[in-house]
Amino acid sequence: MSNPVISFFRALLPGASPSGRIKKALTPSCSDMKLEESVRRQMAFLFDRFAASVVSNQYFPHAFGNAILVIDTKYIRLRVVRDRDEVRIDLAAIHGPTEWMDSALALAAIGAEQSNYVFSLNRAITSIARHMDPKFDALQEAYAPERYQAFKERMMEILELENQKAIERFNSIR
Repeated sequence: MSNPVISFFRALLPGASPSGRIKKALTPSCSDMKLEESVRRQMAFLFDRFAASVVSNQYFPHAFGNAILVIDTKYIRLRVVRDRDEVRIDLAAIHGPTEWMDSALALAAIGAEQSNYVFSLNRAITSIARHMDPKFDALQEAYAPERYQAFKERMMEILELENQKAIERFNSIR
């Protein structure tokens, strides 16, 4: 038996229930033009040399101001995610857009980073762009449909190796 007062307020104010608040927080209300402008400026190489286009721009003002910007190039879909003022750039193949991988992992898999793949704490767009710009041709080639499967396997190997290293580090301090 439900309380009639609570039922009345839930009917009157559907956003007042926990599920209503969650739904509101997870629903984009508009575009984040400031984030898009920042990405266009700091990652201009994508738009100048690789004919990139913004395909989605979603702003979630009720979820800490988070935003998701999706950009397409010939073979790569980039997802710029701002989550509580931290920025992450994930990559996916245009022909497999649900297989998102961290951009640092993709750079490590093409051999762009001399050091091992590390989950970087430096998540500024300018820093990511600085690493990505000179290697984007190689990334495009790696994400081409005929090369993608081998490239994906290489990313999985690196990820597994880094997970093993993290476990070893954790076990060594106990």
